[in-house]
Amino acid sequence: MNWYPRSPVRLVMLGGAFVTLLAGCHQEPKSGYERYIPPAESARAHVARAMEGWLKGLSPGESGNTRPEVHVVDQTRRADQKLARYEILGEVPAENARAFAVRVTYKGTDEPEILRFIAVGVDPMWIFRREDYEGIWQHQEEAPADRAGEPAKKP
Repeated sequence: MNWYPRSPVRLVMLGGAFVTLLAGCHQEPKSGYERYIPPAESARAHVARAMEGWLKGLSPGESGNTRPEVHVVDQTRRADQKLARYEILGEVPAENARAFAVRVTYKGTDEPEILRFIAVGVDPMWIFRREDYEGIWQHQEEAPADRAGEPAKKP
């Protein structure tokens, strides 16, 4: 059997289908913050990996060698907070990032807590607990003028 179309009409139809397929696959390159927003599936998988690490008793810094490289920032977690179980509830709105609501239950308590984790970057990807992520931006807003490159004023 020959795959090549036998008539000019079929050739035109095949060519048109091919061009349509290529046009649908073309995406404009991302720019600005958009290029640092990870795909939803990848971000969710790495949040789950971070939660699994916490469940196993690993610290946030013990994310291991992964591809893409993933860093977990959770300075709010206390050393005595051991995780009994977690459930990723789903993606929640976030500006210039992916965010997920996660229901966690600590060992020794039956009362669950809902936390939010923010995923930013592609490689490396950073998983922040919401409080840590917001703390970065608050710190920048509170920086004194002499730290922003202006010379310190003498009294």
